[in-house]
Amino acid sequence: MTERPGYLRPGAALPWWTWVLAVHAFFVWALYVGIFEAGWSGSSRGQFTPLSLAHENNIAVWWSGVCLLIPGLMFFSLGLRDGVAMRDRVMWVSLALVILGLSLDEVGSLHERVDIIGGWWALLPFGVVGSAAFAYGVARMLRAPGRRPTAMLVLASLLLFFLVAGLERLESLRFFQADMARSRLVIEEAIELLAEFLLIFAAALEFRKADGIGFNRVSIAVAPRSIPWFDVLLFVALIGHVVAAMLLAPDVRNSGRGNPEIWYPMSVFLLVGFHFAHHPSSFAGGRWAVRTVAVIFVVLSAAQMQNIGEYVVAWWPGVIDESFYGNWHVRALLTALPVMLMLALRVPWRTTVALALALLALLVLLHPGRMHFESYYLFSGVLAFAAYRFLVTAR
Repeated sequence: MTERPGYLRPGAALPWWTWVLAVHAFFVWALYVGIFEAGWSGSSRGQFTPLSLAHENNIAVWWSGVCLLIPGLMFFSLGLRDGVAMRDRVMWVSLALVILGLSLDEVGSLHERVDIIGGWWALLPFGVVGSAAFAYGVARMLRAPGRRPTAMLVLASLLLFFLVAGLERLESLRFFQADMARSRLVIEEAIELLAEFLLIFAAALEFRKADGIGFNRVSIAVAPRSIPWFDVLLFVALIGHVVAAMLLAPDVRNSGRGNPEIWYPMSVFLLVGFHFAHHPSSFAGGRWAVRTVAVIFVVLSAAQMQNIGEYVVAWWPGVIDESFYGNWHVRALLTALPVMLMLALRVPWRTTVALALALLALLVLLHPGRMHFESYYLFSGVLAFAAYRFLVTAR
């Protein structure tokens, strides 16, 4: 028996679209200021770098990846509901998989890596598959009068993504002059955020109809337990994550681009936060205690993309020594401690001790310096799945 994704009680919170647009505007502003006001810098320690959509592995790109992860999960949830017609199920699931792939690409810079290997022609098969999934969804939704607004939103988002790809192509051909290139970058990132917003909007429209609730009461924080067999899918994805972490060579990983190994722990920690946002009675201490727990897991998700110590040093140099925030063991410990604390409050002490010993053994096995092992993200991926397994699916 699965639960509904949930919705906002009247007056419980701001409608999702207000704060999503506000955060979008903030990151576009930060990109503009970082390029035109504070001066452009390619340095990874620049003051605006942690908030720059033009860089990788930071808070801004985490937000962009999350804004693709959310509609992917929402469409996936719609496709796996009971009573959905098979063709609709195929439509929602295929659309969801493409959008989740876009989220992975945003975090891991997949299309840039493929472009290096085979140029734009190597990207063509991925574009064809993704466009076909979008086209099938749009065509099927247009045949149902009640879904035509959703179809137009999905189609508009696809066209915006094509526009972004076109701007990137022109940039690769050195079409823009220096000043125009900087303006192009701000416009391109703003268009991409708008396309992501339209996808969330489209999914929210379908949730409103499926659950029979007002649009402003829709929650875009999908409750993971509302998706059938999702724990099994996450375990299969964990295996893929571990294999990728073992096989991805360090020189490929440290190429100045996004890291695909970030996506799994980032996504799972966020889902744990979403779970507690939907379950105000999960912890003793009332609603605010549970909200605090949800925020902790959202921060853990963001911390997979942006080392928080690095963020502090970028804005307040000298507060934390660089060797401290860059220490592998410190980052692993800061990730594990809040999870273990939540586990200690929620599961039997024997289970907590056994899991702590297993994680300690994993830390020893994955000590820094192992070739072809991305130690931290392999560790955080296992930790994220353990948090999901014992905090979300445990009865």
